[in-house]
Amino acid sequence: RAMVRLQGGQAAAIPKSDREARVAAEITAAAAKPTPTAEQLAAHAAALKPLILDGALARFVAAERNHPQLVAALAGARPAKLSPLLADTLDDAVAYYQAAGIHAYDWQPYGPDMKSATWDYFGFDPLRSDVVAEPKAKPPAVVAIPTPPGMDGWFTADFDARQSGWKTGPAPFGESNEKFVFPEWAEQMRANRRPATPCDHAVLLLRQRFELPTLAPGHRYRIRVAGSAHNTMGEGYSIHANGRLVAATTEGVTAWRRQGRIPRGGHVFADLRDAFPGGPTSIAVSGFAMLPPPSPDHFIPAGPALTVWMEQMKLPPLD
Repeated sequence: RAMVRLQGGQAAAIPKSDREARVAAEITAAAAKPTPTAEQLAAHAAALKPLILDGALARFVAAERNHPQLVAALAGARPAKLSPLLADTLDDAVAYYQAAGIHAYDWQPYGPDMKSATWDYFGFDPLRSDVVAEPKAKPPAVVAIPTPPGMDGWFTADFDARQSGWKTGPAPFGESNEKFVFPEWAEQMRANRRPATPCDHAVLLLRQRFELPTLAPGHRYRIRVAGSAHNTMGEGYSIHANGRLVAATTEGVTAWRRQGRIPRGGHVFADLRDAFPGGPTSIAVSGFAMLPPPSPDHFIPAGPALTVWMEQMKLPPLD
């Protein structure tokens, strides 16, 4: 028909489908159905619960590839290979409880509000010759970025940030995106990534002392890092607690692996629980931007808004 019209001819009209009328009738029929009552919904959930917990969850726990990982996660054992992505097999098991309407084992905030707390911070831009990269590594993998003179112990509990010329400001931290031109469709991205404390440097160091409760038995804990939630929007980081390394990664988020919405950070494994004795606890975080920076023609060059917080989870019964 298109070719006929291009040649100036006139093609027969396409027969009109009755799909529009059928969809309208289906919508009308669905609206006429009675809304389930609260009692019916409760009975529905009660009927599904044993199917999920005694059926699907039981099979998941008993699976040969899942069972060892669940046992290790319940014990707080450190895996042989660490990942900056926090979601693990135990989180998958908790998802079955959530599907059954049980939320007692969801991750919950722990300790004071770190997301919007005031931190000591220091930003700097390393020389490209100072960046130590892995042999044959693909960008943006970075092994180490040397700190400026006098900052070697920046993550230790007794480091004096004020004496070393650090500034203070509320989280989140990041590059100011006001200088970038956003298209109309991306204005919401600008609002979501607007930092409370602008810091236009490639490397950012944060530290603060928080009053933390004692870690409770029967729970596990993690420190989450936000600000690397999307491809090219921030890369590696390290987390220290009272001078002990909790987690570090040189990896960024890759879009093709669908990692954008997976939590990042580090778990507090059993061998690290003594770094959180309760009371004043020093938390130190480093974060650096992507090296080399992304092409301005490929992604909008707006820096991440870096923030950190702690969470706890009650261990679910999986026997």
